[in-house]
Amino acid sequence: MPQIGPITIPEYAATETFPLDRVDYGYGVEQQPQIITHDFATAHRKVHQRFVLGDGVRRITIGRAGLSDAECVTLLRFWEDLGGAFKPFFFTDPATGDQLTVCFADPALRFDALTDGLSSFAVTLAVIPSTVPDYPINSAATRFPSQQLNDGLLDQVQVIVPLVRIAPQGCDPIYVADRHCKVGGIEYLPRLLDWAGIGQTLGDQAQTKPASPWAMRIGSSASW
Repeated sequence: MPQIGPITIPEYAATETFPLDRVDYGYGVEQQPQIITHDFATAHRKVHQRFVLGDGVRRITIGRAGLSDAECVTLLRFWEDLGGAFKPFFFTDPATGDQLTVCFADPALRFDALTDGLSSFAVTLAVIPSTVPDYPINSAATRFPSQQLNDGLLDQVQVIVPLVRIAPQGCDPIYVADRHCKVGGIEYLPRLLDWAGIGQTLGDQAQTKPASPWAMRIGSSASW
C-alpha cells in the first residue's frame, strides 16, 4: 500500500459493477486539459507561452428518467456500500461497450421525484486510467539550465507536472502531485489539490505583494 509519511493509504480495487443495466440516450463525455497562459512584458501583450498542466480527468455524465422505486433503492444501496464517492467500480461505456474503472465524481447522490413511483437521476463518473504514467529523468538542472533545456523551453506549448517532496523530520519523504504518476522511478500520489500555479504580475504591485509560490492544499484527490 502507498504511504504518506507514517500514514498508510488504503488501496481499493474495483470489484462491483454499476447496478443499472441501461441509462438514457444522450450521455455526455468531457475531458478538458488545464492550460495556463504566461504573458510576457511586451507593449502589445501579444507574446505569450502556454503551459499544459495535463489532459484532465475524463468525466462521463449519465442519467435516467423514469426510474422505479426498486431501481432507486438498488442504486442507493450500491452508493452506500461503496461509501459514496470513495471506492472505484466497473461501468460499461454505452458507446463502445468497453469496461471502465470509474468512481462517483460528486459527493452526493440526488434523486428527483417525478410522480408516484417514478424518479430521475443524473451522476458524473470520473474515469480512472488503467495505467500510471512513468516519466524517466534524462538530466537534472540544479541551477543554470543546460542548452538542451533552454531549447526545450522555447517551445510554444509546455507540459508542467507539479511535484512536491515533503521531508518530515524522522519520517520518510512524502511525494505528492496533482495526478498519479511516476517520475524517475518515484511514485507520486494524487494528493495535491491546489497550488499557486504559474503567474505574472506587472507594475508596482508585483514588487510590494509577491505571491507565494508555495501556497498549496494536500488531501484526497479525484485526479489520476
